[in-house]
Amino acid sequence: MSHGKRIKVLIAIDCSPWARQAFEWYAEHLYNSTHDVICFHCAESFQVHGLPYASSTASPDAFRILYEEAMRNAKEQIKYLEEEYSEYMKAKKISGKIVAKFATKPGEAIVEEAAMELTEMIVMGTRGLGSISRTILGSVSNYVLHHAHCPVVICCHAPKHT
Repeated sequence: MSHGKRIKVLIAIDCSPWARQAFEWYAEHLYNSTHDVICFHCAESFQVHGLPYASSTASPDAFRILYEEAMRNAKEQIKYLEEEYSEYMKAKKISGKIVAKFATKPGEAIVEEAAMELTEMIVMGTRGLGSISRTILGSVSNYVLHHAHCPVVICCHAPKHT
């Protein structure tokens, strides 16, 4: 990395303590003034299939109400994250922006956003799922690690209990 060249870094964020710890680790160990940080949140799109209330007997009005509530909750979460991470960035004197998008597959959304933004690094936390849970549930960090166009830093810290 040459002096003066702007470096784009994507930090994957959500409401988890693991995402916050990854941000804190990056701010303490990697950040410098040549970095432009993109805090990226993938709000998971509301999916109909597999939900008990999405059966063929559910009324369209009931579905619309549930959908609107899910979208309202997702938008509230995005607003919360934008406020929180704006404060974190300001406190650490980190320049950058916060981006949120709706998607059904967070790993793919992170990789796509990083490629679109031409980032040179992705930083993210992980819940540290065991091999069985990871096999059943999948792992966003594992997906990103194997599909990203740039280096990926995965922070494996245990959440701090306060």
